[in-house]
Amino acid sequence: MKNLALELSKFLTITENGIELKNNVNDLIPDNSKKCSKCKTYKSLENYGKKAYNKDGLNHYCKSCENKMGKEKYNNDTVKENVKYKAILRNYGLTKEQYILKIESQNNKCVICTNNIIAGDKNTHVDHCHKSGKTRDILCHRCNKILGMVNDDIDLLNRLIKYLQKYS
Repeated sequence: MKNLALELSKFLTITENGIELKNNVNDLIPDNSKKCSKCKTYKSLENYGKKAYNKDGLNHYCKSCENKMGKEKYNNDTVKENVKYKAILRNYGLTKEQYILKIESQNNKCVICTNNIIAGDKNTHVDHCHKSGKTRDILCHRCNKILGMVNDDIDLLNRLIKYLQKYS
């Protein structure tokens, strides 16, 4: 009963005329809380991520709204595609058009194993020299992984070939 009276005292004031609703909205806002700009509910400060350039140092949206918005945004296929092509441009200097033309010039096939490859697919990779950074061709995931695992070492690849030939 004491807890109920304490909770009610946040919303009501006892005056000479009886019980009145508090007029000041700020009296109703719990301490150490903030209103989410998305769901419009007040939540404790630990429910907000940090955002250094905001006045209070916290994000405008609570973590649950931020997560929902992120999922909605990234589940959009156009956004996923743009993220992939921006990464290809940033990492390899190839525009979306250059990347697609390169795959088409390879007849939509990995130049090593000749398996089909599709532009923008997660199993299609831009091969490049790790020393010079120069872009080579577009490979399937498996062939790109093999080159990466042997660190583009031709001598090691030749030893692997000899080993396989010895037991075939």
